[in-house]
Parts: sequence; structure tokens; C-alpha cells
Amino acid sequence: MVDHPPVEGLRVAMVETSSGPGVVGLTSDAAAILGGKIANPCTDLGLGFGPLAEGATTELRATAWFVKGGLEELTEKMDAAR
Repeated sequence: MVDHPPVEGLRVAMVETSSGPGVVGLTSDAAAILGGKIANPCTDLGLGFGPLAEGATTELRATAWFVKGGLEELTEKMDAAR
């Protein structure tokens, strides 16, 4: 397993659909956020817990964002949610 450091608590992928541009994002203050393939950003964005001992548990909180538009619209939605 590869150890990934936290990345500012935000991972975003921009997508282009038949109805226009969109942004898919995950935010979390508690997780290392990992990325994957660009082809399927809704399913390829993932949260890494880091190494856990067998039988151990942990808790993670995150928010998934699906926003029409671009990064500016995502920023506005995130600011309004604070």
C-alpha cells in the first residue's frame, strides 16, 4: 500500500456532459484524498484511510459535491455551506 499525504482536503474533477460543464468533488478535513482515472470522475475519486491494523476501525467524514458549472460555482457553493 502506498502512503499518500493529505491534499488540502479537496479533490476535484471537471467534466463535460451533454448538458454542459460540471464539477465533481470530495472534501474532507480528516482524509488523504486520492485521485484516479479521469474517465469516470464520479467513481474514481476516492478517500484513503491510511494503514489500519487488522480488525481496527476508524471514522471518516466527507462531503461529495456535484455542481453544474466550473470551479467558481463550486467555490460559491462551498462558501455558502460554511
